[in-house]
Amino acid sequence: MILHSFKLFWNQKRKFTYILIEVFALYVMLVLCFAYIGQMFYRYSQKAGYDWHNVVSLGFEKIETGADTLDFNQEYSIEANVGVAQNQQETDVPSLIEQQLMAIKGVQGVTRVIEATPYYLSMWSLTLKYNDIHSTAVIHIADANYQSVMNYQMLAGQWYTASMEKEVMPPMVIDRLLAEKFFGSPEVALGKEIVFEERNFKICGVYADYKRMENEDVWPSFFIPISAYSRADIHMLSFLIRFQNNENYPFKEIERSVNSVIDPQRWEIASLNSLEAMRQELINKQRVELITVVFVGAVLLITALLGIIGIFSYTINRRKAEIGLRRATGATLSSIWKQLLTEMLVISVIAIIPAMLILIQIPIFGEFNESASITFIFSIFTVAIVLIVMILAAVFYPAYKASRVEPALALKDE
Repeated sequence: MILHSFKLFWNQKRKFTYILIEVFALYVMLVLCFAYIGQMFYRYSQKAGYDWHNVVSLGFEKIETGADTLDFNQEYSIEANVGVAQNQQETDVPSLIEQQLMAIKGVQGVTRVIEATPYYLSMWSLTLKYNDIHSTAVIHIADANYQSVMNYQMLAGQWYTASMEKEVMPPMVIDRLLAEKFFGSPEVALGKEIVFEERNFKICGVYADYKRMENEDVWPSFFIPISAYSRADIHMLSFLIRFQNNENYPFKEIERSVNSVIDPQRWEIASLNSLEAMRQELINKQRVELITVVFVGAVLLITALLGIIGIFSYTINRRKAEIGLRRATGATLSSIWKQLLTEMLVISVIAIIPAMLILIQIPIFGEFNESASITFIFSIFTVAIVLIVMILAAVFYPAYKASRVEPALALKDE
């Protein structure tokens, strides 16, 4: 029956051209929508690797004065007022800010970070080297307190300490993905040396997967101390502050404490928000995108199915004489509607197969990472099956109705 249906389709291929194009386009759009939705659910199913509860992010912005950017390793001369006589003194700006933050009631810990603030849309990708193996990874820069403040899960070894930062070879912690790529396992990675920007770093620990936010993939990443990165400067600095609870964060007190020790002519607070609020803002944006994709996919599906039903019904009406003749020569009702459904099945398969062959090239050529490739390939085959079933379900009633036409009525005008 399938071969016979294919012959019938080929003899009337011009009549079915619109259905072929519509099914082809619908399949491509649904695969993209389904892959996007599937990847979102997969990303949210993965843990971020840190505890974002009860944490506040504080960021600074350097006011441009025409002076060159200063290095973190330098000392900064500011006018400081610490509750005693106002006088000029040489002090380390980040350390002074950290002291003021730790003095706030309810603060459990403070850490300095660069490009290591969760839910902040910024990322650097640089290259690491071990022997002849190279890998691109996301760099995060933080002090020795980061692991304790963010409750990071270590798989092997430990987070670097302040004493390690003073050693000749600076420390580094890498994630599970880099440990497995370079050394095979987290345990083997401990004590090994990795080259980064023509400088050797000693691995002291391996942590679990890290994500800036739930709605992104896990990328290979590593952490190094602020003092070990020559291109780090103070205008990129942020502080993460962990509180005992999240009831009424003292934002005004934080502002007053920080502004009392920084030079307003050189620095200003650029951002001050809780990670809970930053996370919720990103989730809300992602929710709008997800709803939009679902809505567009549903509209496309309903519109296309209605169009297919209309074209299929029109084609059947023009074949009433053929169907009536078959009824008159002894064809059963079931054989007629099964043939009509088989014809639609053949048309759907002919439209979907070329689309599948085109779409499957995308993950083959490495356009996605591993998880996205798996989700995309799964979407290609899942959508093909679901779409064929839905098309057959949509044309089932028109085919059933056409199979019950009376021979005399169908042939009266012939």
